[in-house]
Amino acid sequence: MPAAIDKAIYVAISKREDNQIHLYAHNYKAFHYCSINDLQKSEVRWTNYILGVADQLIKKGIKL
Repeated sequence: MPAAIDKAIYVAISKREDNQIHLYAHNYKAFHYCSINDLQKSEVRWTNYILGVADQLIKKGIKL
């Protein structure tokens, strides 16, 4: 059943010259930093969705 949802996600991506992933959640006013070479499940739950996508892309051979 279709329904109106008052939520949104905005994503900005840019190329970096290092192997770092920098994440920011505006609602939480929180940052999270990690290395592409060391992706691990985080205790900061909101980051795991993004890190999981990055992990799967790497496993498929896509260079990030």
